Amino acid sequence: MLHKIEFILKYFIKHPAQMKLLLIFTFIIYGMLISFISYSLTHHYQAGSTKIKLMEDQRQSFNIKSNHLKEKMNGFENALESFNSSEIFKRYIDLGTENENIRDLFSVIMNDNKELSQLRFIDKDGNEKIRFDRNELGEKSFEVLGENLQNKKTRYYFKEIKYSPKNKTWYSKLDLNIERGEIQMPIVPTLRVGKAVYNKKGFQGILIMNIFFKDILEKYVQSPFFYISIYDKDGEFIYHKHLTKDGKLKDYSWSKYLKKDFNFNMHKKNLKTVLLDVNANDYIFEKSIHHIIPNADDLSVHYEPKLKELKEFEENDQNYIFTVTIIVLLLSLPLSFIISMLPSMLNDELFKMKKNLDEQMKIVDEHVYLSTTDKNGKILNISQAYLDLLGYKKEDLVGKTHAILKPTDTDKTIYEDLWATILSKKIWQGEISNLKKNGEKFEAKVLIKPNFDDKGKISTFTSYIQDITYQKEVEKLSVTDELTKLFNRREFNRVLDTYISQSKRYKYPFSMIIFDIDFFKQYNDTYGHQMGDEALKNVAKEITFVLKRSTDLGFRIGGEEFSILFSTKSLADSKKFAEKIRKRIEALNIEHKNSAISKYLTISIGLFYSEDISTLNKDEIFDVTDKALYKAKQAGRNQISVVKV
Repeated sequence: MLHKIEFILKYFIKHPAQMKLLLIFTFIIYGMLISFISYSLTHHYQAGSTKIKLMEDQRQSFNIKSNHLKEKMNGFENALESFNSSEIFKRYIDLGTENENIRDLFSVIMNDNKELSQLRFIDKDGNEKIRFDRNELGEKSFEVLGENLQNKKTRYYFKEIKYSPKNKTWYSKLDLNIERGEIQMPIVPTLRVGKAVYNKKGFQGILIMNIFFKDILEKYVQSPFFYISIYDKDGEFIYHKHLTKDGKLKDYSWSKYLKKDFNFNMHKKNLKTVLLDVNANDYIFEKSIHHIIPNADDLSVHYEPKLKELKEFEENDQNYIFTVTIIVLLLSLPLSFIISMLPSMLNDELFKMKKNLDEQMKIVDEHVYLSTTDKNGKILNISQAYLDLLGYKKEDLVGKTHAILKPTDTDKTIYEDLWATILSKKIWQGEISNLKKNGEKFEAKVLIKPNFDDKGKISTFTSYIQDITYQKEVEKLSVTDELTKLFNRREFNRVLDTYISQSKRYKYPFSMIIFDIDFFKQYNDTYGHQMGDEALKNVAKEITFVLKRSTDLGFRIGGEEFSILFSTKSLADSKKFAEKIRKRIEALNIEHKNSAISKYLTISIGLFYSEDISTLNKDEIFDVTDKALYKAKQAGRNQISVVKV
């Protein structure tokens, strides 16, 4: 055996041309073998990767669309809850009298939610008491009055909401608008969301909103790669379009309402026949959205690949595999000694490119307001959704700081706390005001998260922003005294807690005033309640005029009782401020001929001042100040009684 090998080696040494031919032939065979193995392996794993990618794309599409739909539904629920819990609406329910404020509140809700077609309050007897309508999506809303208001006590939604669990939001079935017993054409898909209204006396009626759902539905099912269907628990389609065997696109949406002889169960039987040649059944994805729209429909979503796009996808995969195989074969001829390394290296590079592309696709989200800054606060990137909200172009903001969005009256302590938090590698959350390009202010809930490099040092910051302007407007209506436009007692209790907490934390001096209008009952008896209301308004105007700083706030906490929270550096300054209030109100020269102390309207003031309130709570501070007010009255009124702790 060794002799034969030796003979062969000597032969080829003497005949280099034959050796060269043998090596070339060997390299070609080896290259073809590697190419065949590469083709087989790539085809196998690429086929699996295709299925995985399509399923992942479907899941990502479902998650993005469902999150957006969830935000929509939460927005409607929040609007309904904010309305139901507002002081204006509670007062209307308790007193049963209508006024401009309750109508303004209805109008604000309708105008801030352009997708609402109707917003109503129906009393416990089923009577429509207040109703605002909108004929078309995005049009201006209008109030329905008089004889056009109807009784709805026999309607299913009134009965179901009335007997639904307290504080639970009710959802109707997703159906079509029906006029005079016939389905309105073109169709108007409608979803109703409602809530039962209670007070101390029990059930008082329902709040219910009708939502134009056609645009929401169409946005949800739009996809360049998939047919997206929505069906109910009985298999009836809410939305469905698919290819028939002959390649025609059929629309079976609203199969139950439009009496179409085709449903989801029939579609699943036909699906194998239509898509058999590409094994598309492996790519079908289904999931319930009952957690988003918790109604009796028990809706589910069905994804299936579009036949044309799926075939193109597989053809592209085949072309890709063929191209890779040819490249491997060509490279194997002159570089046979590294032929086993090239497919691995090539696949590694392709995998990295694919991974980077997938990561970038995940970040791109047109429905999220976010921005990224460097560690000095300069904007590196900002989402298109946030740019659309602000009215800027990307080049207007990149390279600048968020100071361009900051109103001039912003409390600097907010930003001091923000930077202190994120520079300590913690997440900051809070509410701040921002400015759009046109100068319009909007309120935002912000979360800022530090990002770190490989060494654990801060490299960038990512900000997630939520527009809460609408919620703030509703909150403002609920904390303002209707007559004087000062803050009301409810807001006083909340703000007092905050002021006390800040004074204790930062060791600030604490000052508070409580004052009454002297002999105000006699004033009302003499001049009437209408003049009494005008007097209260004038007193409130003087308070507003005197309070120049944003940290000084005025409140109406009772009938003729007011309070002021303000900042001073000394007791002398506090007395001077209180005396200024007393003199200005007396200087209004509001006639009060039945006052026992002056021919004009006057006030008595209780003034509290302390440089250290660490041992006191809210109730103690209020009681001490109220007693000071009582002493001022006992001492003859139209004066100030001071208590220093």
